[in-house]
Amino acid sequence: MAEFHSLHVYKAAIELERQFCASTQKAKRQLKYGKVDKIYQEIIDFIVKVAFACDYEGDRLKLIEESLEMMRRIKIQVRIILDLGGMTRNGFAAVVKAEEDVSRQLSGWKNSLTNKNKSKD
Repeated sequence: MAEFHSLHVYKAAIELERQFCASTQKAKRQLKYGKVDKIYQEIIDFIVKVAFACDYEGDRLKLIEESLEMMRRIKIQVRIILDLGGMTRNGFAAVVKAEEDVSRQLSGWKNSLTNKNKSKD
């Protein structure tokens, strides 16, 4: 397996983090040091989980499914930040594009592992 930093899903997750930070840079202080920081930390935890899944010897499929669940939570929370006025529509669009890229990469990785497991049986 490749090093985690060369995985497309890792690179896409880093881009998601960059887009989220750039989009929420001008958020109100009350939002920025509360909800925005929590989402930022969740994105970092997500990146760590993806990196960990790369070298994991156990049930990698379970880790990827957990990562997909984390991505769903992040998507909902980002939408809430938009609704609360913590980012612009253009910033939101950039974050959503990055989220979709990450989700697509994770789903492909999950499908690949599922197909491998089926072929072993």
